[in-house]
Amino acid sequence: MTRSVRRRIADDRLRIVRTLVPGRGTESQLADVEVHCASRGIYHQEGGVMKSVDQIKAILESMQPDIEKLEMKGVKAAAPRVRKALMDISKACKEGRKEALEIRDRI
Repeated sequence: MTRSVRRRIADDRLRIVRTLVPGRGTESQLADVEVHCASRGIYHQEGGVMKSVDQIKAILESMQPDIEKLEMKGVKAAAPRVRKALMDISKACKEGRKEALEIRDRI
């Protein structure tokens, strides 16, 4: 692991600890809680599986008008937008699968 990766992981751990124990700000005060969180595999992570799920939901909501235009009204110009949205959904699914594997391996 590189130094920047170790530092980012340490920053993430402190961020989750500060979230769990409000009012405690110094690293020495947070050490006991950090060990507890680390032993249980509780780490704050930007993104993750929920981010992918939220992206998929947002894409589905945003593509609804284009689907209606394509299927109901027969607007051909909506087809590329629908195809692009479906490709974005597949990318978000792949990212979510990768994150799930990473989380599984950490536990």
